[in-house]
Amino acid sequence: MIISERFKGDSLYMQDIQHDLYMRHISTIFDKAKTCYLDALRVTDMETQLGLDIKEKTLHDHRTLQHMHDVIAARFRFLNRERLNQYAFSGVFSELSDEDFFTRLWLSYYERFLDWLYEKYPYFVSKVLIASTYPNPNTIGMDAEDFVYEKMKRFLPNENMDVEEWEFAFITSSFASR
Repeated sequence: MIISERFKGDSLYMQDIQHDLYMRHISTIFDKAKTCYLDALRVTDMETQLGLDIKEKTLHDHRTLQHMHDVIAARFRFLNRERLNQYAFSGVFSELSDEDFFTRLWLSYYERFLDWLYEKYPYFVSKVLIASTYPNPNTIGMDAEDFVYEKMKRFLPNENMDVEEWEFAFITSSFASR
């Protein structure tokens, strides 16, 4: 994960947490796409070259999906920008530390975002797999990576972005309810 300010007031505190979790969780993007794709092949009783190539594959090169992860991470920080910059009185309102609370909230959001993304925009599934399975210098993989890069721009945080209905649960969960 690249640590950089994506918007005014971006939380360096949360970026550090996300950065520390990055290598353990970047493969979630690939793993969820792989599950979706292989399930679809089973349901349709089909076989494809991509399906054969990913059956035993795990994510080897995180760089093909780094931008996707970083956009999702920045979106999470933007949605939670106000409370990420407040003192939460850890141990007073909750037994969880701020770091534990935000780690849990971030990982839950990250998984939910990927589930939502792959369901609403199923073309991401194959593009993520192609980009990860056939990375640079393979032009098919490079084209898929470029496609994902361009399409993820719509989810970059800004003041006019559409907030999905399911995202409100990740904005409104209070410190007191931890």
